[in-house]
Amino acid sequence: MRKQLTFLALAAVLAGSLSGCIFSPPKDDPVPPAPDGPINDTPENTIARFIWAYENKKSQEYEGLFTGDFTFEFSNSADPLLANQWSTGWFRNDEVLSARNLFQGGTNLAGEPQEAASSIDLILTRTQPVDDTEGRDPTKYKVLSTPVDALIVVPPKPPATDPTQYVVTNNSHRLFLVRGDAAASLAESQPADTTRWYIWSWKDETVGISAASGPLKTAASGPSSVTATWGRVKAAAR
Repeated sequence: MRKQLTFLALAAVLAGSLSGCIFSPPKDDPVPPAPDGPINDTPENTIARFIWAYENKKSQEYEGLFTGDFTFEFSNSADPLLANQWSTGWFRNDEVLSARNLFQGGTNLAGEPQEAASSIDLILTRTQPVDDTEGRDPTKYKVLSTPVDALIVVPPKPPATDPTQYVVTNNSHRLFLVRGDAAASLAESQPADTTRWYIWSWKDETVGISAASGPLKTAASGPSSVTATWGRVKAAAR
């Protein structure tokens, strides 16, 4: 079972780790997951694997969770510029490249070098998908609507000397899941049967975050904390 932390507690732990403090986890903490992470054999386990892969920067495992016809939609309310920029669609390839750059480092579409995140902490308040009520077979389709908080720390790019913390707070996301036997355009490595579940659509439904417009910017020197939507972090890495 994933340890439940409040966002404030998460930030406090991270701040202590950056200052050199050492934390010892309680002895009664749950046993960590196996090296390969949870298996996406149920809707709930698919979300668990999604969180595990994102936090542990596991590119291959993360990519394996998305169908070939996957789409992501930016929030028109919180990120109108990005919603317009990607009005023709953010597809699986965009999600894959964005995640690779965030997890491993690379170069984004603007030609800007991207440092790999040094740490990612992601909190989905709800992790149990429910039946899809949009006219699809509920035995093969599920949906998860959840508030999202995250803290993503990226090492400095010269002349900056301190890492940047991207703070994602009070976002709202909806993830649509499909069982393997109903999924479209799966890769050969993705079982297309009843033993696996995948994400085929993802919508950012965040509202009311005025700091979410425009490109992400960091300070040239000194500690930097940037409030952003999760969508903005994804787009900056792409």
